[in-house]
Amino acid sequence: MKNTIIFFVICFSLLMSCQSKKNSLSVALEGTQDTLSFSISANSSQFIKALFLFTDKEGKNYLTYQNNDEPEIYVYDIETQKLVKTIRYSKEGPDGIGPKAGGYFMKDWNEIYLPNLYTPEISVIDSAGHKLQKIVLSDFDTAYPYIPTRSVTFNPFVYQEGKLYCPQLVNPRLGEKAIDDSPVEFVLELSKHNAEILPMRYPNTVTAKYGMPSLGIETRVSRCSNEEVFVYSFSFDENLYVTDHNHKNITKVKAKSNYIDKISLPESVPTEFDLAVRKMCELPFYGSIIYDKYRDVYYRFVYPVADFEEPENFADLWQSGRKGFSVMILDKQFQVIGETLFPDNEYVSTLFFINETGLFIGNNHYKSPQFNENILSFRCFKLIEK
Repeated sequence: MKNTIIFFVICFSLLMSCQSKKNSLSVALEGTQDTLSFSISANSSQFIKALFLFTDKEGKNYLTYQNNDEPEIYVYDIETQKLVKTIRYSKEGPDGIGPKAGGYFMKDWNEIYLPNLYTPEISVIDSAGHKLQKIVLSDFDTAYPYIPTRSVTFNPFVYQEGKLYCPQLVNPRLGEKAIDDSPVEFVLELSKHNAEILPMRYPNTVTAKYGMPSLGIETRVSRCSNEEVFVYSFSFDENLYVTDHNHKNITKVKAKSNYIDKISLPESVPTEFDLAVRKMCELPFYGSIIYDKYRDVYYRFVYPVADFEEPENFADLWQSGRKGFSVMILDKQFQVIGETLFPDNEYVSTLFFINETGLFIGNNHYKSPQFNENILSFRCFKLIEK
């Protein structure tokens, strides 16, 4: 009941802000001299899909990331920038979690959730890699045909008040109903060992081409949460979708970038892989949405149209967060109060985290003259008044 009341208060504030005169862009992100650098494992690479901060029970902060190829999670001390733990897990055997994990979530040192990338299962392991539990989603008393979930940097598992919120992709197991009935989220109530599909569905502007030839990014979604609301950003929709914890009440908020004139689903899809990946690197669309609890603002990553005159390794460029991007800044009423355009081929838009110092963005782009394949590095950006 409390969350519902809070949600309606927020909705009222949003409506009132729309009635008022639109704010001019008053803030920007400015790079500082504050950088962090971590030596990466010889078994790993720069192409990281799951990277998160982890705070233990003593309040100590760590940077963690998952090896995209090997079954390992690396834990670094933020202060010393040193590797303090490698969590190795098994693919097979008594402790096996499956052939590949689709990201992870560290609730505690000895409570780590690993979703199976290929089957609707979530394994729980300790920091020694021992499997403590396997959550088989199809075991729950529900008619809904679950598909695998993922916990990646732009759309992670969210833990709040004993519940673990888990993303769902557009669900092909729903057949003809996939376009209209695919939920964006389900929630695990950990103490009761129960799962519930939440009522929010993918907007039809996103699923309009589902089932037709696609690039695979048309239904891509990022979301973040604070203690009051969840906020969803769909790649080919300029609007944000704000909802309560129950995902029953949804408010659509316009949040247009200054660097995208028009957003629309791709009209045609090349059949050749290289051409398809090139198109993914050229099209304008919206990326990650993240919440900065220290400054009570939201950041929305934006990918303007990109042009290429010379040959590129588009597969590597895609995994590095494309050529260029901007970051929108929105206040707690979701008014756009700033947007900062970043230089081409210098920052990695897919690698980021937030702490009390600022927004850290990867600054070791593989096309940069200063690129070092042996380190994972970040530069801190702070909000400044324009």
